Amino acid sequence: MNEETKQIVEDEDFEILFQRILAGHNPVRPTLSSNRLQLLGLILVRFQRLENTIRNALIYVTGLNANSWEAHVFTGKVSFTNLCLMLSIASSERNIPELKAMQSAINKANKLEEVRNQIFHSVWSSGPRFKWNLNMKRGILMQTENYSDADLNKIVECVEKVDTIVDGILFKYLGI
Repeated sequence: MNEETKQIVEDEDFEILFQRILAGHNPVRPTLSSNRLQLLGLILVRFQRLENTIRNALIYVTGLNANSWEAHVFTGKVSFTNLCLMLSIASSERNIPELKAMQSAINKANKLEEVRNQIFHSVWSSGPRFKWNLNMKRGILMQTENYSDADLNKIVECVEKVDTIVDGILFKYLGI
């Protein structure tokens, strides 16, 4: 753990404040199973791996040196959606082998990002995930959705499959 993080999590003044407030408060805690928490964590970790794979694919397809500062400047703060868009355009312009497979993987990645955002920009407690939204026509909406452990596992597997396709195309056809 770096020093900045250590200072945040080991802040004695904050711990004193927490203990003082906790003494007069009984907080409600999520009651998610360990398996559910592990699956949510896997989605997060696998998706970060997918984002890194797409970023690397973009770097290689565009011909940037992966170890150069330019590669990091041009891709470092780009959103996932824009990384996918840029990879799609670059792959098409370079007419890479397996272009249709790459485009299919990119399209699936974009859809999976929507799923990931629904999952992680929600509140998880003991039941279904829920999220409050505002809609011009319908006003305030509470969205709920049930995800079984099997559903979450399917999402993990789908993210892994997209990552494998993009990574495999790079290794096989671009010599990485």
